[in-house]
Amino acid sequence: MSCNYNYFDVNEYDELDYKEIGTVAFPISDEIIISEGPPQDGESYLQQVRLEARNYPNVFIADPKKIKFKNNGNSNSNNNNNNDSMIDEGEEDDSFLDNLPEDYRNLIQRRDEKVNECPEEYIPTKEWENKVLNDFTETRTQFEETLKDISNNNKDLSELKSKLPFRADLQAWKLFCLGNKNRSGTLPSFDVLKLLDYLTKNSLFEANVDWIENDTINEHQSKWLYALLCTIEYPLSPEVSSALHELYVKALKCRLCIHSVEEPILPHLNIIITVISSYFNQGYHD
Repeated sequence: MSCNYNYFDVNEYDELDYKEIGTVAFPISDEIIISEGPPQDGESYLQQVRLEARNYPNVFIADPKKIKFKNNGNSNSNNNNNNDSMIDEGEEDDSFLDNLPEDYRNLIQRRDEKVNECPEEYIPTKEWENKVLNDFTETRTQFEETLKDISNNNKDLSELKSKLPFRADLQAWKLFCLGNKNRSGTLPSFDVLKLLDYLTKNSLFEANVDWIENDTINEHQSKWLYALLCTIEYPLSPEVSSALHELYVKALKCRLCIHSVEEPILPHLNIIITVISSYFNQGYHD
């Protein structure tokens, strides 16, 4: 039995009109909006894929000479294809650590010592932590109750919602939350938070964590972080879980950088550390 194959020139294939190959499964807007950070919804993801695709040729040709294969030592002339592998299972590869920021490499190597480095007078008592957790639980309950009272006919809320930035416009959200040299940031409130959908709340929380710079969290930032922690829903998504741990690490580092137990930011940092560690179980435990 013979098979006939129709070969074609790769260069000719590159010039094909892809619109003629098939119908579009998910129609999206031709206007591509470039936003900061990862895509926030399905359409923005597809737009990003389309934008990235325009920068690549339609056909890639792999060069076998550039692919390094490792042999597990058991190959022979009859089973080379089965035993040749790009991964040598006999070696433990920890090279991924070299690609991490130095701060994270240090944390991985000595994470269990992190809390112990903190001066003892900076660490709150168990009674204080329990009170913080009770207050946090009560605040979350109050927020959940406010969600039941949202009315689509509330003109005040409709007007407020019209003033909020779009979900993907993180620069506008940063100005809204934290302000700048010429404008003060807005304090968080239930009225604002209950207007945000699930994706926006998570995105805003992750962004606020990213906006922490130079191991410094000010009181205004801590209020937004606490408010957004109150809105986090279970089960935790991988992105939120990662952001919680990142915030925990940054709060620890900020606490190590303060110079006195009298600094006003200390209780705010301890609240964040306590909530993440004991409520969300995303911290280091002895």
